[in-house]
Amino acid sequence: MANAHSANEEYLLANFYLDEYLKRYGDRENNDWINYLKLYADYRGFKQPLRNQKLLLDSIVRCEDYVARFGESELEIFVQTLMTKLRLANAELSGNISSLYRRLDKDDAAALYAKKGEFAPIDEGEYEGARRLWIRQIFE
Repeated sequence: MANAHSANEEYLLANFYLDEYLKRYGDRENNDWINYLKLYADYRGFKQPLRNQKLLLDSIVRCEDYVARFGESELEIFVQTLMTKLRLANAELSGNISSLYRRLDKDDAAALYAKKGEFAPIDEGEYEGARRLWIRQIFE
């Protein structure tokens, strides 16, 4: 059921069915796989890169929790990749919010979001931001 809902881009329902599967049939062998599928469904749930900050931050926390709980898992490298992508999205979102506050002459809030958006392992010049469709750029 979870795979069917993921294929139809219904990621909240996929997470629900994965939770139910974990409650009924979860054991040590498949616990890391089911939790990875939940993280991946959260990641796929991002339709637009600069929306839903709460889901973004919650997904980062869940990835960190996964690495802490299942550090020896063979899926850890995939979770690390997801976490890096989510942190980059968070850095870009925080940078956009900071520039908005700068344009509104609210320097304290701009400094706060600029600090939140710092992502230490990657310098600002080393990555490109997410590209949006030209029609979406008009409205954002």
